[in-house]
Amino acid sequence: MDAEFADQIRNRLGAEKSRKSYPAGFPTLPPVPAARYCDPAFFGLEREHVFSKNWLFVAHADELPEAGDVVLLDQFPAPTLLVRSEDRQIRAFYNTCRHRGAPLVREARAKVKTRLLCQYHSWSYDLEGRLRGVPDSENFQNLNKSCLGLGAIRCENWASLVFINFDRNAVPLREFLAPILRNMDEEIGDGAAPHQSRFVHKSVTPMRGNWKLATDANIETYHVNTVHKDLSAVLDQKATTIWLLANGHSRMFNGQRYPIERNPAVPRLARVNPVTGEGVYAYLIYPNTVMVVSPTLIFTTQAWPLGPGESRYDAYYLMAEPNNERNRTSYERMIAATEKILKEDLGNLAFMQKSFEAGTIESIPLGFQERRIYYLHEMIDRSIGDELIPTRLRVPAMLEEFIEQ
Repeated sequence: MDAEFADQIRNRLGAEKSRKSYPAGFPTLPPVPAARYCDPAFFGLEREHVFSKNWLFVAHADELPEAGDVVLLDQFPAPTLLVRSEDRQIRAFYNTCRHRGAPLVREARAKVKTRLLCQYHSWSYDLEGRLRGVPDSENFQNLNKSCLGLGAIRCENWASLVFINFDRNAVPLREFLAPILRNMDEEIGDGAAPHQSRFVHKSVTPMRGNWKLATDANIETYHVNTVHKDLSAVLDQKATTIWLLANGHSRMFNGQRYPIERNPAVPRLARVNPVTGEGVYAYLIYPNTVMVVSPTLIFTTQAWPLGPGESRYDAYYLMAEPNNERNRTSYERMIAATEKILKEDLGNLAFMQKSFEAGTIESIPLGFQERRIYYLHEMIDRSIGDELIPTRLRVPAMLEEFIEQ
């Protein structure tokens, strides 16, 4: 992020804070059908066309530091794993033996030597997914091992962040992330190497509520003064500026009321722009990852769809240095404070889901500060295709001309 863009952020914050009326030229957003948050058929369309055809952030490279390290991804309908291969690459495969579908790994975290071993008949695969061993192979006629490797899933990295995509025809990850990389690659991505983020903590929270409810809560600030009483003393909810970006992504900057004194025990990220310390700087990586960047902490949240009214809420905490004796206490305090805020964000969602399912609210009117939510819905429909969505559940496309660089 260069100095010119930092000044643009400051100018936009000032203009937004002083705004007294609805912005001239910006359309009135149509109400969003509430059934989009609870309709089983629509949920199925989202799983098939949104979560199976877009790049999804699923791990940090520090979680798989050595060859043979395995991480299970249990948030998907298809059993999926990550493994670091002997060539140091992280790869994704279906956790499914090609013999009769048994698992290769059962534990959430595992360590193997050079083989992934089926838990049923001991067929074995190397860390690049190739079938290497079949016990009693004389009992199989014309068994072609080269055609029975593990099912591979596309897996690419942005810096230390690991993404997968179930769609073999999807664009490369860096092309998908281009609107975000334009400003952030030099700060926290490949351009910041070797001083990239280090994984320090992950929390996982089962959640009653559609996945979009949690995502919505993290991409608007209209709720700050009501829900985050302590935080509102620091963050100025009216000083929020928003960018709608290509590929469904969006950016938000929420200004602070006054500078915050930084704990010297917490190391700063090496390349963040000074404006990053003047407020909360956050991206939505479509469809479900919110990435918040401060001078000392990057945290991400992901809401994973488990059912129309059930989801899982993950939070990753990334710092400039891994945990050590010098910084451990300070890290724990920062994480605890952030978890408190995230818990506040989730506090109303179960009740909201109940309201949608009961039909006590049929549609959702969204304001100008909530336009990132409407844009998310627009992009979901674009991913699915209007022809597959019942007319009563569609949202009209309103925001294309407001997409910025």
